[in-house]
Amino acid sequence: LQRLAKIQLEKKWHESQPIMNSIGNQYVGMYKILHHDQVMYIGMGNLNARRARHVSVFENKGEALVSGNGRSSDSPVARKMYECDKDINNWYINFMTIDREIDRFVADAVMKKMECILNQEHSPVFCKEHMVGK
Repeated sequence: LQRLAKIQLEKKWHESQPIMNSIGNQYVGMYKILHHDQVMYIGMGNLNARRARHVSVFENKGEALVSGNGRSSDSPVARKMYECDKDINNWYINFMTIDREIDRFVADAVMKKMECILNQEHSPVFCKEHMVGK
């Protein structure tokens, strides 16, 4: 898994873009949330769904969203983003998709290793050490 993670990390990341911009549907991969140029958080999963949740909670003044049926949608990362800088225009996202030829179960395990490697490289302030690679 470590070797596969390093191979994936050698691939090109998409250029940073404003976090408000959609990434598109059904892309799975790794992402970095940046404040200006500083990496503040590293995550993985369905890229646009994660991005959209962070943005939604941020736009709700860093508070969890509660639907009509009482279900909560939260993002601890968005809460920290909002506390750090309330101007959404200062937040960016940088991402990498994982090749679709990799089985999703294997890709999840590889992305967890990638997250550990990236966390060591960038020391993002919004990542909790005990959650990295989980």
